[in-house]
Amino acid sequence: MLSKYITRLLSLTALSTVLGAGEAHAQTQGSVPLLQSLGDLSSVSIQPGYQTFLNYFNDAVGWIFEVAVGFTVLWVLIGGFMYMTSGNNQSRRGDAISRITWAIGGLFMLLFAGFILRSLNNIFFV
Repeated sequence: MLSKYITRLLSLTALSTVLGAGEAHAQTQGSVPLLQSLGDLSSVSIQPGYQTFLNYFNDAVGWIFEVAVGFTVLWVLIGGFMYMTSGNNQSRRGDAISRITWAIGGLFMLLFAGFILRSLNNIFFV
């Protein structure tokens, strides 16, 4: 139990060190070119603290949604194949329907995550 808390403390310390290094680096350089561009994005601007990560993530949101839709289509196809090959086996049929339902539900959750978080932020943190 104690080792779990020590691990979390060390992780937070390492994260703060990395963020502090980003602040020191931000004073010397304005942007960093990406090895692989994300659509129109070919470089990321360096800013103090965690803002660099947030800018990169915000620029990559479109790509993340495309990957999520691809995985959803894949899981629905796998579930459909499982449903077609289940025959008279009700447990396999239930697993297939569950796989399809969770894939589509996960996609909707991802699509509405920003709306949900903004709503909760307004409710709890006025």
